[in-house]
Amino acid sequence: MNDEAIIGVWVNEQQTNSPGGAGGFASFSTVMIMELNADGTVRQMTQGVGGGADWSSDSGRRIDFEGQWKADGQTLFVMGMGLPEFRAVGTYRLVDSYLVTQSDMGRLIWQRRG
Repeated sequence: MNDEAIIGVWVNEQQTNSPGGAGGFASFSTVMIMELNADGTVRQMTQGVGGGADWSSDSGRRIDFEGQWKADGQTLFVMGMGLPEFRAVGTYRLVDSYLVTQSDMGRLIWQRRG
């Protein structure tokens, strides 16, 4: 059974800034997008963008994972395409308008988009 409250597109953004100094200032952002669809499909993508005084970089959006999802209690399960069974990937909870997940990636805070 899927938790309808978490269906949607969720975004987690992390930013790293250099302190400046002799090499100049640089900034890099990693954006993760997780789509939890009503039909039980899931897709997670990542994009990295950054730049400094005389350079910039954009990795483009890449798909990290596609498959099926389900929720049981506060545990999120996924099954990758072509795999035979679901596996627990972490716990979640809704806090105001944010989805907070806890997994081997640590605690992530996701904001609903779209």
